[in-house]
Amino acid sequence: MAKINYTKVEEAIDRLFLEGLVKRLYNLAKIFEDFGSPVQTSEKKPPDKEAVIATLNQINEVITKIKKANAQAYKQLQIDKNRLRKMIQNPQEISNEDWQEIQTLRIRVMKLLIDLENEHVEKTDENLIEKEKKAHKNKRFNLRDKWWPV
Repeated sequence: MAKINYTKVEEAIDRLFLEGLVKRLYNLAKIFEDFGSPVQTSEKKPPDKEAVIATLNQINEVITKIKKANAQAYKQLQIDKNRLRKMIQNPQEISNEDWQEIQTLRIRVMKLLIDLENEHVEKTDENLIEKEKKAHKNKRFNLRDKWWPV
C-alpha cells in the first residue's frame, strides 16, 4: 500500500478553507459596496426618484435571494411584501418617514445577510469536523449505526 504524506493533504485542506474564507469576505464586502455605508444614507429627505428606485430594487433583489435560503425573510425583516411592491411602483409618493424606513430596512437586510453568511461558515467550519470526530470516536466496525452492541 502506498504511503501518503498527510501533512501535504492537511496543508491543501487549510489552503482550501482559507480560499473559502476569502471568497466569503469578498462577497460580504461586495454586499456592503452595493448597499453603501449607513453613514451616507442618514439623510432626512429622500433623494431623487432614480436613487429611490435603485435602492428599492436592490433591496427587493437581495430579499428574493435571501428568501431562497430563509423562508421567513419578510418576517425577520419586518416588512410587508405588498408594501414593498407599492413603494417600488410609486417611488414619487415616498415621504420622509418612508425614506427613513427604507434606510432602516437596508441595515436590517445587511445584518440578515451577515447572519446567513455566519451560519454558512459554521456549517463548513471546523465545528462540523469536530462533531464528526466525536461521532466516530466510539464507532465499531461492521455494525450498523443505529444498532447497539450486545
